[in-house]
Amino acid sequence: LFHGGRTSDVAAAVDALRESYGDRIVLVGISMGGIVALNYTARAGKGCGLQACVALSGTTCSEAVLGPAGRRSRRLWQPMLAWYLKQSFLAPRRLLLRRRRVDETPVALAGTIDAFDATLVCPFHGYPGVAGPGGYYEDMSAAGSGDENGRNKLRRIAVPTLVLHAADDP
Repeated sequence: LFHGGRTSDVAAAVDALRESYGDRIVLVGISMGGIVALNYTARAGKGCGLQACVALSGTTCSEAVLGPAGRRSRRLWQPMLAWYLKQSFLAPRRLLLRRRRVDETPVALAGTIDAFDATLVCPFHGYPGVAGPGGYYEDMSAAGSGDENGRNKLRRIAVPTLVLHAADDP
């Protein structure tokens, strides 16, 4: 089951592309793809194998955007995306969720992304919660929780990186 903190797929793709195209790899991600692209680039540091990274509308600190500060996104797009994610994950993966002892009821009631992540992603992947030390959002974000540890992780980005958001991006 995919989650935003898993960058091993990106590392494998970069390695495969480098075998075919050499050093000419630029990683571009939009929204969740931007979050994963930035996180991979920060985690891998000088060994990222990229010439550059571009993240469009992907957070550097998901805890800040999806947590308490995310009132606007909770109104504008989170209910629709939470609904879609529930449709995509619950019925087709019911057996897998049961094997991992994920209670489907709170997931079905989730109306925001942080509620979906707290009730499905965290228990499924063993995160203690969405926020705080060792939390899912710390793991999936290039700037971690936005604290000094997160800023140090962000400083490991060793290639030119463009992070772009619209002024009205929720």
